Amino acid sequence: MLVLSRKQSQRIKLGDSIVITVVRVGGSAEAIAVNFSAGTNGTAIADLDYTPTNGTLSFGPGEVSKTFSVPILNNVFQDGTRFITLTL
Repeated sequence: MLVLSRKQSQRIKLGDSIVITVVRVGGSAEAIAVNFSAGTNGTAIADLDYTPTNGTLSFGPGEVSKTFSVPILNNVFQDGTRFITLTL
């Protein structure tokens, strides 16, 4: 099983990136790979509020966590709280 994790106290500033950690639980004896996508709009809009990203994370035997980043764009609009959808 794989779960998404983000440090809850992480303050995100415009121009920064959100770092997402994927944690492997329930065993790590074999190699596995998982596709990820951060590109489905929630209240944040792709290419205006963030840069969509996707890829594959490959876990070797014994590896229990991997990270990927979602760049946050600095735009001219005053934004409140925004969210995007992350998919494994």
